[in-house]
Amino acid sequence: MKRNLILGLAFLFFAISASQLIRAECIQPARSPIPVAGAFCGIAIDQSGERLAGQDLDLIDSTKQVIATAHSDSKGRFEFPNVARGVYHVQLWGFTPTSNTIQIANTSEHCNRRFRVDFVVYSDCGSHIRFEYGTLRVILPVDLVKDVIVDRVSMGVAEVERQSMLYDLVRGPHRIEIVVPGYEPVQFNVRLRANHTTTYRVGLVHLPK
Repeated sequence: MKRNLILGLAFLFFAISASQLIRAECIQPARSPIPVAGAFCGIAIDQSGERLAGQDLDLIDSTKQVIATAHSDSKGRFEFPNVARGVYHVQLWGFTPTSNTIQIANTSEHCNRRFRVDFVVYSDCGSHIRFEYGTLRVILPVDLVKDVIVDRVSMGVAEVERQSMLYDLVRGPHRIEIVVPGYEPVQFNVRLRANHTTTYRVGLVHLPK
């Protein structure tokens, strides 16, 4: 009786500790989808750090429909070639879907970057497409903006404050285009550093009448 009680308490302690460990690993999703130019490729990892080999991964659209399925190889690597443009979650049976999303910019067989996807088994802590990102803050009258295009992907208007927008993007170079009706197109290049906010102040110029 005493032995069973001790074993029961030990199991409960382990379960609580494991839950706290998993909870501590939760990652806040990025504010905007991750732009992907070409095929979406990555490595599937479980919460213990092991690669998930021989697993079927699904791309899920906004209506929760499976758009494509990929099979991971012996090293957990997977590829989704020739996927239609759109925004998707990644899902693997037995794990929670990713809390963040990707946005396919163009259909292609080739991938330019391989992402790590961490899958977890915990309902309050979504799986996560891990990437090093920087934040772009664009300062301008947000109510005038029709669209923001990042690397040829329409990102929409992300209003955080009345006079600024924030976008979390993969670190590195990006081409930004801002569409403001009645004004000249705003285009600029920016290089983002990981865990750093880069601020760009836009001066709008009226189109000639």
